[in-house]
Amino acid sequence: MSDLQMEKPLFTADQLISASVAAKSFGSLRKKSKKVPQFITENGVVGEVLLDYKYYEELYGRLRKLEELEEKRKSWEYALELNQIDGAYEPSPLLSDMMEKEIHGDLSSDEIVEKLKQAYKQTE
Repeated sequence: MSDLQMEKPLFTADQLISASVAAKSFGSLRKKSKKVPQFITENGVVGEVLLDYKYYEELYGRLRKLEELEEKRKSWEYALELNQIDGAYEPSPLLSDMMEKEIHGDLSSDEIVEKLKQAYKQTE
C-alpha cells in the first residue's frame, strides 16, 4: 500500500453477505456480482470481494496505467535530482511542459530529446 491514506470503497447493506450464506448461495451471489461487487463478511468484517471479471479487468487496466504514469513521474524527478548536483535546478517552461505531456502519453521521450536539440541549436 502507498504512503497515502487510501479511501475505502462505499457499498450498500445489500452488497454484504456472510461467508456462511455465500457458501450456501454461491450461484445467486455470482449473478449479483455481475451487477455490483459483493462483499463477503466473516464475523462482521469484510474479507473478500466478488466482482464481475470485466469490471476486474477495467480496474486492473486503470491501475496499470496509473502505475506507469507514476513510474514516468518518478523517473523525471530522479533525473531532475541528478541535475541538481551543481545547485538548485529550475526546469525551463518548455521542458516542464514537455515532461507533463510525456507523463500523460502525449509526447514520447524521443520527441522530447529532438525538441530539446532543436531548441538548443536555436540558442547557440
